[in-house]
Amino acid sequence: MSSDEPIALNAIEQLKINGKASAISPLLEVLASSNHESMKKEAREMLSAMRVKNAEEELVQALFDERYKSIQIEILQFLWSNGFSAAGQLHVLVEVAVKNGFQGMLEILSILEVEEGVYSEEEQLGAMSFLRSVPQENFTREEKIIFNDILRSIDTLIINE
Repeated sequence: MSSDEPIALNAIEQLKINGKASAISPLLEVLASSNHESMKKEAREMLSAMRVKNAEEELVQALFDERYKSIQIEILQFLWSNGFSAAGQLHVLVEVAVKNGFQGMLEILSILEVEEGVYSEEEQLGAMSFLRSVPQENFTREEKIIFNDILRSIDTLIINE
């Protein structure tokens, strides 16, 4: 978290070599608060290609952290780019996505389209209940279209019985 860019870049480089899920929070902190674009670029590259245990849980938890509110869309992108499952977190991811407008909705649709996870009926119903309660009058035309695509996608998910 050094303000000295070379020192911070060196720390990020060390995370590449020895990274664990505990490195996710500091990398997200760089994205949310750093003024150095080179540091943000390195953090994005690492978060987009993670292969560490428990990374999915760390990213989902970050969606609840006020410090990362400004980068929620990027967190959804990291989940998608790493092929993480939304299983067990479907309602949370859908809610965060919709609250982030068109780009957020596009990200959750991407996650759902490549998702091979199996959802519980409770997850599916929770997500559908939330979606049906969302007022659409302030949505743009594009947001309405993608919102309805999300509804259809969740409605046709495989349910684990």
